[in-house]
Amino acid sequence: MNRKAVKKYFASNLFRFSAVIVLVALVVIFAVFKAGSVKGETTVRNKCFKSIEIEEGDSLWSIAYEYSENKDDASICKYILELKKMNGLNSDTIHTGNYLVVSYYVD
Repeated sequence: MNRKAVKKYFASNLFRFSAVIVLVALVVIFAVFKAGSVKGETTVRNKCFKSIEIEEGDSLWSIAYEYSENKDDASICKYILELKKMNGLNSDTIHTGNYLVVSYYVD
């Protein structure tokens, strides 16, 4: 093989090798960003408020259970405290026909 043929051979293979390296790098970068976006992905939830009329048989507990995002006891108790604060209630007593402001979340 003469010198010119050797240079051409290495130049041709260097181009292929570089193209493969760039392609692999792009695939890795895409995979990292894709994995990061799924892992760190968050849903935007908007907190809304509305007024509801208290019906016969309603309690702060039943209302909190209906509008609270989480249904465990600690979350319900926290939501009841939020209801009382939002509505200026000093006790757990509510009356049929009165209105309460409640909060809820939407996507």
